[in-house]
Parts: sequence; structure tokens; C-alpha cells
Amino acid sequence: MTLFVTRHGETTLNQQRKFYGALDVPIDEQGRQQASQLAAKLRGQPLDVIIRSDTRRTQQTAQPIIEDHPNAEVLVNPGLNEKGFGDWEGLDADEIEAKDSDLA
Repeated sequence: MTLFVTRHGETTLNQQRKFYGALDVPIDEQGRQQASQLAAKLRGQPLDVIIRSDTRRTQQTAQPIIEDHPNAEVLVNPGLNEKGFGDWEGLDADEIEAKDSDLA
């Protein structure tokens, strides 16, 4: 058995170096290109099962792979979702430090 593990494509919040954890953010243009490149690399590989979290970013990243492997079983597992950062979600490190200066 061969197991391929990948992360979702880039999001705008990745570019901004912000924590987003449980926020359901989409991939950006770079992320769409990354998803297409990943699908191209996996093209021709036999894939029986594709497993992803239930976030929009993983759905968008997996979609080109799913299209190339129409017979693969697609499983959505919320247990794979990233952990939430609570009040820190959507903030970068400087914003977190300013908000919670007692943690610095």
C-alpha cells in the first residue's frame, strides 16, 4: 500500500501569516495552482480512497484529484480539521501579542 499525505493549497491568510485554525477559508489563486500541480503529479497513480477534512480549503484542493480519479472513494473526516485558535483566529503574531500582551 502507498499512502500520499498532503496539505491544502495556500489561502490568503497563509500569505498574511495569520492563524486561522477552524476558520473555513478558501484557497487563493496560488492554492488553486498548487491543487492543479498536485493533481498532475498524482495523475496515473492508482488511488482507491481520498480522505480529506470537511473544510472548504481541503475540498477545493482535493477536487482536481477527485476529478482525475472518478472511481476513488471520497471520505470526509471532520476529525482531520485543524484545531481552533479561539480569539487568535484571523490574527497574525503581532496582533496576538498586542491583544494578549501579558503572554509576551
